Amino acid sequence: RPAPGSPDTRSARIDIGVFANNGVHDSAPAFLSVLLPAHEIRQYEPAGAGGAPALLEIDRAVPEG
Repeated sequence: RPAPGSPDTRSARIDIGVFANNGVHDSAPAFLSVLLPAHEIRQYEPAGAGGAPALLEIDRAVPEG
């Protein structure tokens, strides 16, 4: 999959960063990274009015060979 902002770079990793705020201070970031299997194929429907494409199908079958 092309990496966001860098179409020449392909990546199967998802990074999520989270900050918390207690009303006074922001926390240090917490990160969650997931590396998806390279053989996994995801099919999306085109972006609708919300702007984000919707996931239609995930094929997790391991190719033979």
